[in-house]
Parts: sequence; structure tokens; C-alpha cells
Amino acid sequence: MLARADCLSVPLARALAVLAVVAVLWVVVSGCSKDSKDDNDNKDAGDTDTDTDTDTDTDIDTDTDTDTDTDTDTDTDTDTDADGGTACPEVCNGGCAGGVCNIDDPPGPVACPTGWQCDIDCAAGSSCAGAIECGDGPCDMDCSGSGSCAGPITCESGTELCHVSCGAPGSCGGAIACGPGPCDIDCTGSGACGGTIDCSASCACTLYCTDCVGLDFTCPDGCNAMYGYGCTTMFTGCSDC
Repeated sequence: MLARADCLSVPLARALAVLAVVAVLWVVVSGCSKDSKDDNDNKDAGDTDTDTDTDTDTDIDTDTDTDTDTDTDTDTDTDTDADGGTACPEVCNGGCAGGVCNIDDPPGPVACPTGWQCDIDCAAGSSCAGAIECGDGPCDMDCSGSGSCAGPITCESGTELCHVSCGAPGSCGGAIACGPGPCDIDCTGSGACGGTIDCSASCACTLYCTDCVGLDFTCPDGCNAMYGYGCTTMFTGCSDC
């Protein structure tokens, strides 16, 4: 029969053997873990990631504004007055309202500007003593001042009416000559129209006088008014405008 010490030694020996095996396994496992860690460390140390992202965006805005606006103002319109017409001529001392050249009591000779309708007002006594010339537009002369319009009056218009009113005493003492256009002359003032009146070239001449005795006037052929009272357009051929 085995002694008690022998019985105990067998299990002890087995336990020691198991511990030895466990120790060996521990050593092996530890070594493997260390090798794995070293490998990882080596990988990390040898990681030479040289990510050199060289994204060089070369999108260059080459949109060059070459707009060379060369708008040149070539407006050559002449100055205009308040009525939208051309600039009022200096001779129109009464202004140019409504596109009409108004000439008031000119101190000397006066000529209506070309292309303009003229209203010539001689209201002051002995005003408009110089020569008066109407242009190519309609012309209206009002000699309402005593002794006004003493100089010659000339109507040059070929198509527009020239009207001369001599309503003041002694007005229109100079000669009156009508052009080829229509002509209308009123001699109603006492002693008015002391000069010659010639409308023989007019396409339609009307001469009205309240006292025609002694007047020196010439009408278009066949257009003398009855009883010597001026010129008329009532007869055939006396209004050919």
C-alpha cells in the first residue's frame, strides 16, 4: 500500500507540470504579442505617406471686357425757342411767340428774316420811319401811329399774303410795292398812303381806301375797282394765286 507522502506527490507533480505548460504558453503568447506590436510599430515608422495633393486650379478668368462704346453725339440741331422753332432772330425785338417774328416800333430800316412770318407793329408816332421789307413768309404791317411808316414798304413774298394797314393820320407816306404774291393794302387814315402804290405784279391785289382821290396806285390789268376806288379781286383773272 502506497504511503501518504507518495499519494500526495503524484498530484503535485501533475500540478507542477500543468503550471510549467501554462508558463510556456504565456511566454509564447507574450512573444507573439510583442512581435505583432513591433511589426505594427515598424509599419507606422515606415509609413512614408507623401500625399502631395497638388491641385493647381489654373482656371484663369480671361473674360476681357473689350466694349469700346464710341457713341459720338453728332447732334447739330440749332438752338430752339420755347415754341420749338429755330432761335429767335435779333431783329424780332417783340419775341417769337408761336413761331412769329414780332417787330415793334423799329427805330430804323428793318427786314423780316428769311423763312419767318412777321408781324410789324408801328404804334408809336412817327415810328418805323425807315424802309420796311417783308421776306418770303407772311407779313403783316400795322401802321397805327400818327405819321408812322414814312419810308418805303416792299413785299417780296411769292406765295404768302402781305398785308399793310395804314390806319393812322399821315401814315404810309412812302411808296408801297407788292411782289407776285397776294397783297392787301388798307388806306383808311386821314391823309394816309401819300406815296405810290404798285401791286401790278400781284396775283391778287386788294387796295381799299376811304379817300382814294389823289392816290397814285397801279392795279393788275383789269382789276381796278369801280369808280377808281382802289384794286379788287372780284373780277375774272384778278385772283390767280
